Amino acid sequence: MTIAYSKKLLLHICCAICTSRVIEQLKSQFDTIGFFYNPNIEPVAEYQKRLDATMVLANYYNIPIIVGEYENQLWHSHVNEYKNFPENSIRCEICFKLRMEKTATMCKIKNIENFTTTLAASPHKNSTFINQLGQKLATEYKINFILIPQTQSYHSNIIRTLNLYRQKYCGCLFSLR
Repeated sequence: MTIAYSKKLLLHICCAICTSRVIEQLKSQFDTIGFFYNPNIEPVAEYQKRLDATMVLANYYNIPIIVGEYENQLWHSHVNEYKNFPENSIRCEICFKLRMEKTATMCKIKNIENFTTTLAASPHKNSTFINQLGQKLATEYKINFILIPQTQSYHSNIIRTLNLYRQKYCGCLFSLR
């Protein structure tokens, strides 16, 4: 008798909408565990709406979710000097690095050999930078980074059926400008 082994994957989730772009594919290939770590999302009410939507989607797909600490002050200490920079600038790169590095660290803590991020799926993000950063962190942490292609599509039926919250901006208050 052959026992099928499914590799574990820690999926950094930025929001339910971006997760809807990739979750079915990942879930079919990996034992997927979600990781909601987004200290950049402001105000706290916005953070809660995105977390709530993520939990609804995770429940629908039956995937466990680890909720990271809301370390907004830590995030500000990393990006504040770049607060006047435009979207998709070094400010965003620093934000991505903070969140992805926390994901890689969580992989080591939880003994998970693979990770990725829904940030790479967003058509509004620099997926080349995100995927290169993921590969660098994978080497540094001795784990695997799974590439996610950038996509324009999302699972609109699931979004409508579950009535998922659709945010109007990236997450940080600087991106509202």
